[in-house]
Amino acid sequence: MQYNDIIATLVQTRLEQKMTKYELAQKTGLSQGTIANFEKGNNVAINVINKISEALGCEILVLKK
Repeated sequence: MQYNDIIATLVQTRLEQKMTKYELAQKTGLSQGTIANFEKGNNVAINVINKISEALGCEILVLKK
């Protein structure tokens, strides 16, 4: 799974849950700007991706060598 695939999956999940970026930011403790940057495809720290995925009830298990 590529970074863009992770973004697309998490955005789709957020939308399916009818959650706004603001609501996701509140649930994760991240800023709304950080959520927007991630969804635009900007690189973010792995802990940001973890917080988003946990808040959406997703698990990301991808490691490549």
